[in-house]
Amino acid sequence: MVRVSPIDAGNTASRLPSRKALGTLHPDALEGRINDPAGDGGTTVIVCHCHAVSAHVIEAAALAGARTVEEVTEACAAGGDCGSCHRVIERLADGVRERSVALPIPA
Repeated sequence: MVRVSPIDAGNTASRLPSRKALGTLHPDALEGRINDPAGDGGTTVIVCHCHAVSAHVIEAAALAGARTVEEVTEACAAGGDCGSCHRVIERLADGVRERSVALPIPA
């Protein structure tokens, strides 16, 4: 794993891994196991690191009708590059769909 601190970031650009490899650097984040990255009480989890798209944005896209990874990508760019977040995007979209099916229809 390559770790880049703010101090040496300017000197390490030529040593960074490929874009595809970057998706594997944060498996805990992709599985939603990071703690409060935005300092907002734990409500933001970045799922797509290539485009910095949170779980909240992906769920909003699913609520608006995106059901597949391709549809989510079209809606908010998540999943549009390395692909390491596709499994999590599918889970989030499926979860939104399951919750919306379980909601009672108002009379």
